[in-house]
Amino acid sequence: PSWARNLAPTVQHSREAELCAGATALLTAYSGAHASLIVAELPNATKLTADNFHDSVATLACTVLEELSQCTHANVARMWNFIPGIYDKIPGGMNRYELFNKGRFDGFCRLFGHTDSFPTMLPAASAVGHDHDTLVMTAIGTTTAGKRLENPRQIPAFKYSKDHGDQPPCFARAVLSKFGDAPLLVVSGTASILGEDSMHRESLELQTEETLRNLECLTRCVPNTDHFSLGHTESARIYYPFESDRPWLQDTLMKILPESTEIEFIPAWLCRPELLVEIELTIKA
Repeated sequence: PSWARNLAPTVQHSREAELCAGATALLTAYSGAHASLIVAELPNATKLTADNFHDSVATLACTVLEELSQCTHANVARMWNFIPGIYDKIPGGMNRYELFNKGRFDGFCRLFGHTDSFPTMLPAASAVGHDHDTLVMTAIGTTTAGKRLENPRQIPAFKYSKDHGDQPPCFARAVLSKFGDAPLLVVSGTASILGEDSMHRESLELQTEETLRNLECLTRCVPNTDHFSLGHTESARIYYPFESDRPWLQDTLMKILPESTEIEFIPAWLCRPELLVEIELTIKA
């Protein structure tokens, strides 16, 4: 997103990282006064075998955060993941998103230790699909560790049942962090999910309403402050799979979010095929 690029605009270095046989990623580090950003690109990801894709994701998750840990702003606040062929079936019964989650889970277990550390260590995140062949994983870091937040309307993603895959998606619903002196609530990609179940499967309008309820609930979970609300949204990224839905989403959300909000509308395949919209935000105090 542009807000992340604006915080870390300057290229520091690039290097290749071999993940497994036949899989080499390009890592680029960016920096700014208040943030560091790592962008990793793994080309030809859909051509990897299931085992190599899993191993590549696990190693890449570790490599990206280890690379960030060497930067001035070493504490990860948020990650973005762009997965090629997200719904493609993989030998063994999983789709590529489920296999990505298994790899990310194993990588984070390797990096953070036991899953008991997940509530205090996982970043906010988004994971969406695209039609190209490159897996992209990006992380932004700050100088201080942020506060991880969960939504009481939802089961923490890292505690999902096996109804949603062999291993759960690993992210916090939001992270309260600081880029410089000002606190910023960095909200993960949020959709029409209650508990762990998709709601309103065929209604864009009802899914959008449910998503906004989830976002409003998250803003009320910030400890020791009542200064966060959707009315203080600084940036928003709207993911949607069907171009025909964009005019309605644009008209609706531009009326709800503050006029000053920097809004990006990004066509993308979402983590579940029944979901029609996903929203991520940054909210200032």
